[in-house]
Amino acid sequence: MEELVRLAKKSKFDDVESGWMQALEGDAVPWEGLLEVAEVLVRRKRADLAESLVWYLVTQLKERKALRAALAAASRGCTLIPESDMMRDEVKGLYPQVHGGAQTSEALLEMTLGDRSMPLDVAVRRLESLQRLTPGTYVRADPAAKLGRVERLDAERGRLIIAFEEGTREYDAASVERLALVEPNDLRALAIFERDRLAALAKENPEELIALALNTFGKRVEPNRLRLYVEPVLGTTTWSKWWASVKRIALDSPVIGLTEGKPSNLFLRSRPVRREERLRVAFEAATIADRLAIALKVLDETTQDADARRELLEHLGREIAGLLDAPADISRGDALAVLAVLDLIERHAPDVSVPPHPSAERWIEGEGLAEVLCSGLGEGRLLTEVLEALRRWLPERWRDVYARAMVRLPRTACESVAKHLADDGAWDAVAGAVREMSERPDCSAGALAWLWKACSSEGFGKVLADVDRVALLRRLLAAAASLGHAASGDKKVRQREVSQIRQVLLGGDKRALREAIENADADAVASILGLAERNSGLRQPARDELVRIIRACRPSLFRDQAPPWEDTVIYTTAAGIEKRRAQLDQIVKVRLPQVIKEIGAAARFGDLSENAEFTAAVEERGRLAKLSTGMQEELLRARPIGAETAASSHVNVGSRVQARNLQSGEIETLAFLGPWDADPAAGVYSYKAPLGLAFMGHRVGDKVTLRMDHNDERAWEIVEIASAV
Repeated sequence: MEELVRLAKKSKFDDVESGWMQALEGDAVPWEGLLEVAEVLVRRKRADLAESLVWYLVTQLKERKALRAALAAASRGCTLIPESDMMRDEVKGLYPQVHGGAQTSEALLEMTLGDRSMPLDVAVRRLESLQRLTPGTYVRADPAAKLGRVERLDAERGRLIIAFEEGTREYDAASVERLALVEPNDLRALAIFERDRLAALAKENPEELIALALNTFGKRVEPNRLRLYVEPVLGTTTWSKWWASVKRIALDSPVIGLTEGKPSNLFLRSRPVRREERLRVAFEAATIADRLAIALKVLDETTQDADARRELLEHLGREIAGLLDAPADISRGDALAVLAVLDLIERHAPDVSVPPHPSAERWIEGEGLAEVLCSGLGEGRLLTEVLEALRRWLPERWRDVYARAMVRLPRTACESVAKHLADDGAWDAVAGAVREMSERPDCSAGALAWLWKACSSEGFGKVLADVDRVALLRRLLAAAASLGHAASGDKKVRQREVSQIRQVLLGGDKRALREAIENADADAVASILGLAERNSGLRQPARDELVRIIRACRPSLFRDQAPPWEDTVIYTTAAGIEKRRAQLDQIVKVRLPQVIKEIGAAARFGDLSENAEFTAAVEERGRLAKLSTGMQEELLRARPIGAETAASSHVNVGSRVQARNLQSGEIETLAFLGPWDADPAAGVYSYKAPLGLAFMGHRVGDKVTLRMDHNDERAWEIVEIASAV
């Protein structure tokens, strides 16, 4: 074939014809290679020779009963030589023989090859498209990209009937090229046309349904996207219940996986991997804490293959116990965690053979055990299991260890420890822990959060009756600010601790917060307000809520409340009203008439659909009309600033303030008028602007702060207040 191609390129056509005939004499006809030679002949302007050679090739293939190859060769000939009636007749004759000669096949031929006005290559292409569009096939219709299903071929009218969700449509041979084939198991199509099948899969074989989704959307799919198609067919089963079952399936499936984090996305594995193999690989590469977490995870879960679970737990147990073979190489906290996990496996999986290992005595004796619990064990399951194990290992000492550890434990651990002490009646230990929390400056944020919540608990009320709630509130706010400033440590842990502080202070009815503020002296409330307003650990909504509660509880300690103004009214000067009216007149009397003229001029250029000048002018008219309407409504709500308001003893609408900039020491003059009077370059600001709202209500001698951004805060001291009108 390479030699024939070379001869064709050199225009040695006689040699090509001779070689072509020799190629047809062999046992196997290399028809695909010969068609490449024919393509070269066409490019060399010898379509006539190509036509005769391809016809001879098709004839030979038919004689050898290779009808499919003959049809493929003839179809390719139609593409190479689109004006060949010979090729058209060959395809038209072979097609029924290959595809059974059914009535639909004859109809397809008449719709395509039978139409002599249709170019031959186009006819073959459309014939091949129609041949694939058998009844039941799913298609996507461009440009709307709607999904449909082939219903039938109307042979008499030469129309293909496609069903869509909103109804049926008909396609002729020309328009059928706008249809693209869709996979038979496309989830989106099944959700429209085979809802019963999807409902059965969701109930009986969720794993197959997940596979359909992954094959439809790619190797990864989000739960919300899957929910769009699955939830409508679930019937009485809720999505959350079904999704929970899917996650269990993905846990054991060798081909379907679930990503970590939220949301957990489903994905298709590149190769099947048994869950036990995945866990072993993850275990080998993990830290000690993560290895123990994997063991706990396997211990908690129940799988269909009990033998595989037992074998895996025995493997993990051997590996974990091996960590204790060199006691000097493992920390005291890690050793306690290892022993706690091994102990848990022995008690909850009696069928698992745990290898011999040292007792806990080596690591629980001696001083500093409470400190070990507060460092290196985190605040999750491992810490919980170690604390539980200590009660078994130290039946006489665990209360003292618990009480001394509470001051540095996270909140959830404090709750668990306090409950165990309370259930045991060890109230003296709880009281001692509370004294430690009140006195030690290194008390954890979690412990402070627990203490605040416990003060309102019925179970601990008597023991915590003497806790200084005001001091505790200040410590909580200071801890949140410190966590916000911190640059080291685990960011997620810091965020979780701040969230816990926000939750205990602002969650629920906030009764404890209000009582603490109401019972505090003026200096303490001022300190609390400062911690709330500038707390870098809390987000702005939380800071705003704290400030509102503080001001609502103790308004008289800070400043007079400014006389209330109506939110629907816009306060301004007479000059401000005139300025706004002048701006409105400029729009209504000058700019709008000008734009209307521009629209008329642009319309004379012709076709408005592609007239950029016309479109821009119309959009500008709409913008100006909307702006003028809004300005008219504003002027109806405008009210001049009264002299009595401007002359008050505290900063109000219409005040002129002399204030010392606490950063530069310079005296600045600030006037607070209406939004239409604002001129920051001249020291005039809107009373509704952030600066104006910060000064409102303050008296001479008050300090005013304004946070510009995260790292920029400005402060002033008010020296004088006068009228600006």
